[in-house]
Formats: sequence, structure tokens, C-alpha cells
Amino acid sequence: MNAAAALLLITAVSTILTTATGQPDDVAQPEWSLWPYKHVHISNELGSSVVMTVHCRGKRFLTKTKDLGVQYVGDGGEYTWRFKPGFFGVTKYPCHVTAVHGSQSVHVDFVSYSSRSRHAFVEHKNNVYWAVKRTGVYARDVTKGASGDVLKYVWVHDS
Repeated sequence: MNAAAALLLITAVSTILTTATGQPDDVAQPEWSLWPYKHVHISNELGSSVVMTVHCRGKRFLTKTKDLGVQYVGDGGEYTWRFKPGFFGVTKYPCHVTAVHGSQSVHVDFVSYSSRSRHAFVEHKNNVYWAVKRTGVYARDVTKGASGDVLKYVWVHDS
């Protein structure tokens, strides 16, 4: 077996192992696993009954993009999903968030999870938390609560 075929076989097996769990989404996972789930939480802290839209897509090495669809998150609500990172290469979840502040429409694009750039967010027990506020998107350190929020991305005002 040549190197390319071996790499393809290893990638296929790791993809199967990292995506097939045989458990429904609402079943609690053990604290430790060889390939633990990662959970991303994006909370709407815009206030004033502002509804935000969140559209994220996942990409893993040698797999097609997984579109999570457009989600509408009300004031005080949270959008959460889970995934298993790829064994090889990069796992990345870029997101596009839009909202209307008064009469001004705003948007922001950010990477909610990337296996290569962990400095951009805080991960705690396989969970990554983001807080969307009037000034932008904040990485949240849940061990510190809201006082641990760090502004990472600012809103872009639509014309």
C-alpha cells in the first residue's frame, strides 16, 4: 500500500470514529473520551428584545462543509451545537451573525472554533462560550463569568 492510500484509509477510519457515536444528542457524555465532543455556545446578550441570526458552517480536513443553517436567537437565548473534531488536520466553525440595533443593521464574521487557533477563544471542559453584545462578540471564560468576557470581534455597520 502506498503512502497516499494509507493516508486515505487512516483519514476514512478517523472520520468514521469521530462522527459515529451511536448516541442521541441529549445523552450525557462521559467527562473524558478518546474523541470527546466539543460544544460551542453563542448567547444573545444584545438586550432590548433584539433577535440575532447566526449562521455557522463546519469544515474538517478532507470532508465536505457542514452547514448548520440559519438560527434565530432571541434576547437572552443561546444557540448551541456539538461536534467531534477531526483526528487529522483542522476543524473550523466560522459563523456569520446579524442583528438590527435601532434602525442600524450590523453583522460580524468570526471563527467560533478552530483546532489551530485556540488563542482566539477560551475552552473549558470541551465547551467554548461566546457572548454577543451591543459592542461585538466576546469570548467568555465561564470560570470568571461575565467579568471574564474579552472583546474579540466588533460589529460591521451595513450601509
